[in-house]
Amino acid sequence: MWQIQDEEPVHPLAMIYLYSDPLPDLLQDSFETLRVCKYLGSHSIAVVDVRTIQSLVAMIPFPLSEQEAPDTRLLNTFFVGEKLALQENGQPTSDDLEDDEDEVDG
Repeated sequence: MWQIQDEEPVHPLAMIYLYSDPLPDLLQDSFETLRVCKYLGSHSIAVVDVRTIQSLVAMIPFPLSEQEAPDTRLLNTFFVGEKLALQENGQPTSDDLEDDEDEVDG
């Protein structure tokens, strides 16, 4: 983590990579559950004040089937992964289990 001090107090900073907006056709086809984005390259790095970060997500490489592989618009794409926390034993956290129960119970 980086910090900047322009008088007082110290402001912690974070470096992030920017991605495109989700591909609209995949978003619509998935009923807005699958957000596939293009990686914009190493020139798309931004430095932000950590206090402006609202949530963290993982950008996971989007796997392509043999039929999708020739589609160049899907090259260098990633999908948004949320709530990817595991305990030390590799099991989902208790918060994740509670969220799953809420979804089943309605």
